[in-house]
Parts: sequence; structure tokens; C-alpha cells
Amino acid sequence: MKLSIKLLSCLLLLLVVFSCRRKKDEPVVPPPDTSLTVYPLAPPPSSIVFESRYGNIYEIDFDYSVPGEVNVHFDDKPTVRYSYADGYLTEAAYFDNAGNNAGKFTVYRSGTTINRVIVEHIDRLTAVSTKDTMVVSASGGSANTVMTVTGKYFTGTPLNVEYVYQDSLLREIRGGEFGNGSVYMPSYRFSYDDMNRLSLKSTDTYYGTAYSYGDAGSGLDSLFLVLGGKDGYLLDGLLFHDEYLSVFFYPLRLILDDTGIELDALVHRYGALKEVRTVPSGSEYPEQKVFTVQNAFNSDKRVFTSRVTRGTDFFASYRINY
Repeated sequence: MKLSIKLLSCLLLLLVVFSCRRKKDEPVVPPPDTSLTVYPLAPPPSSIVFESRYGNIYEIDFDYSVPGEVNVHFDDKPTVRYSYADGYLTEAAYFDNAGNNAGKFTVYRSGTTINRVIVEHIDRLTAVSTKDTMVVSASGGSANTVMTVTGKYFTGTPLNVEYVYQDSLLREIRGGEFGNGSVYMPSYRFSYDDMNRLSLKSTDTYYGTAYSYGDAGSGLDSLFLVLGGKDGYLLDGLLFHDEYLSVFFYPLRLILDDTGIELDALVHRYGALKEVRTVPSGSEYPEQKVFTVQNAFNSDKRVFTSRVTRGTDFFASYRINY
């Protein structure tokens, strides 16, 4: 199955968890409990105004004023509340347009090490609540960590996906066939440049994808670190495999859909994104698709406007306020 269950809807926040493959007597070494700070950061934005290719305009506001919380409003309506303890993300609660609970995910730890995550989703039509528990454990040390997510995917389908980190950067996601082949989890490999910015994502579905970044610009990169908390980089990869967990990243998680080819980009996740380019893969996907991000910077070199196009085709624009 192609990646259009691909993120089986692809527009809602983040989460899943991990269980470790290790020898019986091999100790589990906790991942480092420090934030990933490998590129220059700026204060995170106070709001983002987003225009889609269909002419729809949305505004997302971020409120950092409550200690231990970040509150997100979508078009002036409460949308997500992030809660923290000692700098670690403990819960993300979601709300519908009427302000009612729409679900949440809760991160449980042993000390500072993630050991399970519980995801709750409330169906907006039936009001029926479903919960899934995923178990997390890690092998390796702070330089190299392997985490295996085991549990249920969409209530019932067995899940087992490995996340491989090196120097706090996600290097590989190992997927596979689950539920007698009913759900296909793609695998990914990630490469970075000498500034630890994503330079290539290769996957076993569709195209590989290459990303280019400008030499200047910051602002949105710090948003990801703030919302993820101290070990947020460990949750980063979960974006690729869970429908219920992308709310806060919308519209920063942009799906570039062109003639049936879907490319995903986290806009300015690693600084100022400049270009997203396909890597042709055999006769089935022989063409190269190039999407350009035209950025403008303020006097502090923070990105304040971005426009995404392919040739003359418009895909999205952003205005970032600080």
C-alpha cells in the first residue's frame, strides 16, 4: 500500500512509543535528557498566518505565558494544550471547534526515560473514545540509541517500528508489514549536512526527497524544540506513523501533492527551508519534482514570510510573527 494511508490522513499531531530489542542481561541506557540544540535558535513565534493553495487563510497562536504549559489556538479557538514537568513533555490535549475534548496523548517515564505512551482519540461524530497503549524502551547509549515502538495501531493492528538515533539525530526508521499485510509501515533513512540540517530523506515508497536550506534564518526551528521538551527529538520520528498526532504541526507539516506524488516537509524544522526536490526512483517515478520556498527575513535574520511554489503553481504561504 502506498503512503497515502501515508499518514492515514496526515494532519494530526504526534505520538507512539517504543519497546527494546536487547539481550536479556544487557542494561537499558536512558537517552540523554538534554534538548537538541545543533543550530542557532531564536525565540519561538507568537503566531503563524497560513494561506493554502485553495485560498483558505488560517491563524495559529502560541501562548507561552502559563508556567509548564504551551497553549495553541487555531483561529482564536483552543486547539492544543501542551503540559510539561521539569522541562519534559507529559501530555498534549486536543480540543474540537466547540472547545470539547477531542483526545490526548500522555507520555509516561521511568525517571527521565520514556517507557510508554497512551493515545486517546474521541470520534467527533460518535463521541466514542478509543485508547491505545504503546510501550517504549531503548538500547544503546547517548551517542547511539535504538528504540522500538510496540503496541496497537488504530486499535487492533500490531505495531513494531524501530527508530535509530545517532548523536540525537534520527537516522533511520525501520518499518514493515503488520496485521497480515493490511498496514504497510514505510522505512526511512535520513542524512544531514555539516550543520546537522536534514539533507536527504530516502524511503521505500514513492521518491526519496532532498531538502536544501538557506544560510540564514531561524525562528520556527525553536518552536519544535520548545513544544517537544527536553527529549522531544525522540518523539520526532513518530510524525511519520501516527494519524492522531499531527495537529500542532499543521500547517507546518506541508504535503506537497503533485500529480499523485506526495512529498512531506516540516517547514523550517532545521532552519530556513529553501527547496524540496524528489530523487527519481526507477521507471515508476522517473521525473524530478522541485518545490521552491521563497523566504524573507527581518533585521534579526528570523524568517517572517515564506512562499512555497512549484514553477508557477502556488502551494502555500506563511507569515510568522514573533
